[in-house]
Amino acid sequence: MFSNIKNLSKKKLKNLSHFNLCIFYFLYIILIIILSSIYCNLSISKFGIANENLEIIFRKLTFGFGDLTHNFYYNDNFFQNRNGVDYYLFKSPFLPFLLVNIAKISNNIYFIFITKNLITYSILFFSLFYFLKKFNKNIFLFTLILILFLINPYNIHVGFNIFFEDNLIALLLPSLFLIINSENNKKYFFCSLIIFVLYNTKSSMFFFTLFLPFLILFLEKKKLHLKIIPLYGLFFAIILWGLFGLEKTGKFPFAGKLITSNSIALNHVILNDNFLDYYPYKSVDLIPKETLVPKNLNNEWEIFEYYNKKNKDYLKNNITNYLLTFPTKINFIFFNVYKDSVWPDDKGIFKNEFMISYLLNKIFFNLAVLLLIIELYKKYKLRKIIEYGKIDIYFLFFLIFSLFPHLIAWATAKHLVAIQQISMIYLCLKLSNKFKFSKRYI
Repeated sequence: MFSNIKNLSKKKLKNLSHFNLCIFYFLYIILIIILSSIYCNLSISKFGIANENLEIIFRKLTFGFGDLTHNFYYNDNFFQNRNGVDYYLFKSPFLPFLLVNIAKISNNIYFIFITKNLITYSILFFSLFYFLKKFNKNIFLFTLILILFLINPYNIHVGFNIFFEDNLIALLLPSLFLIINSENNKKYFFCSLIIFVLYNTKSSMFFFTLFLPFLILFLEKKKLHLKIIPLYGLFFAIILWGLFGLEKTGKFPFAGKLITSNSIALNHVILNDNFLDYYPYKSVDLIPKETLVPKNLNNEWEIFEYYNKKNKDYLKNNITNYLLTFPTKINFIFFNVYKDSVWPDDKGIFKNEFMISYLLNKIFFNLAVLLLIIELYKKYKLRKIIEYGKIDIYFLFFLIFSLFPHLIAWATAKHLVAIQQISMIYLCLKLSNKFKFSKRYI
């Protein structure tokens, strides 16, 4: 039996039969269902997000999604009322859209958790399979990377929850990295879909989704009518969200005005003299902030502009203080291994425990960045970066444009999971080539 397993692990993915792939996928989704059920049960116990009939209570969702999803589910209206003002553009739409539409099939809380996770982890599974198949890798490496996605407790927490947008980004961004580096004409269509979703998932993905289609046009060697497809995904994402905003609020949301909560968040957190007294180890929600706004502000855009002006005035008068936050943010991104964003316990103590999960992520991340620098330098000396270094250039792009928004604003551990998991993939692939010669130079 062990001999058969050993032989199977050495088998190349391109030689794996459809039947064996189906068996492999079936076992994988059984594991995802089990882990989703466990995580769902823990979420019910901690947050009370379901009633006695195990039906989801949308108002119990956190991170500003409670009232929004409740109104969307029960009234078919995408808005929330905050302090007497109706907000249509306070949050990006895709996560509430996904949760509400799953709930319309069944509002059982376990069904929602399981369905959402089956979607995201299945996308990862097949993206990884076709990516490794391109590089003629074996089942062992495929299994190893899937296991690495499921053994880090913190990454599981981020990937399996339904409370914040990063649960989607943590899986879709690695999937996009895998798809974009595979060799299949259909990859441009799938890239287009994921770009569309990412644009509508979180405003921090704006610059990433804006520039990636143009990098694809530059790097890819396929015919123009194929490699231009990701640009369509970006175009439709901009137009659909923009027209919704225009209809509901009279303004077209774009760039820094993609969602109207941006100016409030920046004012309350990063553009605040007390930021470094709390970040990164205390929750930034604890920072003293102005909560009252002038009563003559009648809609979300007036409130947005009120805080936007305050933010510009702050930067004009305190640019040095703002720039001094960068070393702390960079140190957090690269080296922090202690629990961040903590709330005090009953005794008022902040417990910032050492996190093994964080340590594992930092090891993968820093080794991958170091290896990327080495790879780019070697290929630069050979004058063959474009010819042989496509995957390195894409990784560099993902690295820069996924971290850039968090350098401008701030990062917490959950924001970094996506790029850390991409780093893990990049590192595994590169090391597999170092230890075993591959005719295909990567």
